[in-house]
Amino acid sequence: LWRKTRSQWREQIRLWGRKSNPVAIRLSDIFFYFQAVWGDQDLVGEVRAVATDLGRSNPFFLKQMFHDKVDHNTALGLFGGFITEKEPKEYRGHVNLKYAGIIPLVGAIRLLALRTGVEETATLARLRALALSGILSRTERDDLAEAFSTITDTLLRRQLADYRLGRRVGYFVNPDTLSKHQRTALVEALKAVNHIRRRVHMEFTAQVF
Repeated sequence: LWRKTRSQWREQIRLWGRKSNPVAIRLSDIFFYFQAVWGDQDLVGEVRAVATDLGRSNPFFLKQMFHDKVDHNTALGLFGGFITEKEPKEYRGHVNLKYAGIIPLVGAIRLLALRTGVEETATLARLRALALSGILSRTERDDLAEAFSTITDTLLRRQLADYRLGRRVGYFVNPDTLSKHQRTALVEALKAVNHIRRRVHMEFTAQVF
């Protein structure tokens, strides 16, 4: 599936755009992160241009990409409290920062980048490019970059601590183990993610709620 010639990749990308079914959406979602690690860089640029054109010229495809991730909401409740896991018992009271923090943020930025024609694949690079193109304000760029840093730093610290203690390393963080400053920073980060998620929802689905 993942080994093709240049012409085969061009046709594969166009096929995903025409199908727009859940399988096509998820495969293209994986593919859009490709990077050159060895060989002719021009080949990568050529295929990247085809992938970028798909996102820029196919709003229905991007709408389907949004719906594929629509269930990944942030772990922040209506009144600013954390929404924590109830099951399994091992993680009761924890927050899954991958599915309720990183994925909603990265997914929203990816969609804006694809629609705008941004060819960057890293989230922070996409934020910079979106700000330069006027899609994000400087304040939005800074808030989202800080949110990304806060969420990933909180998760990494928890993973390192679990590793040292011989526990299973995963994506769950118990807010009660955080300092007051860390909890406040995480809440502010998730608020920024909520804001960009609401914007993307409205712009890509034409629905306010």
